[in-house]
Amino acid sequence: MKRTGLALACGLFLSGAAMADEASVPDVFGQWSFSTAPYHDGTCALTGTAFITPGEEEGQHAVELTAYEQCVMDDQPSQATQSCIGFQTGRQLSIRCEVEDVISLAAPGVVYYPDNFLLTIDSSNRMFGALYSVANATAEFTRNEGLVS
Repeated sequence: MKRTGLALACGLFLSGAAMADEASVPDVFGQWSFSTAPYHDGTCALTGTAFITPGEEEGQHAVELTAYEQCVMDDQPSQATQSCIGFQTGRQLSIRCEVEDVISLAAPGVVYYPDNFLLTIDSSNRMFGALYSVANATAEFTRNEGLVS
């Protein structure tokens, strides 16, 4: 009888600890700004905004992304809007995008490819990780507390 009670108490404690850990993951919904480290031999960088909302399934998010790629050899940035799906497991967020509209291109003949990210949720106002697309670079997403929706 004591063993059953101890096992039940341990099970309740462990499930409570798991729920507390899950509850401690910051909410990622709302408006974010992002930037990458330079890539293509230090000549280009990506900046932009992302708006994250709940998806249709648990752990899935809808992400609307506007990205600006500026390269030193170009007079203007390439700009594109993208529709993305975010998959969250604990503090890990994977964002997979499809280009919806290319607003501007830095040069004729340039093709804009989707921007994808692998991120770690650090706090309610910071995520960090990597851009992986045609180019790879470290990336950081930040937001002001006033922008949390």
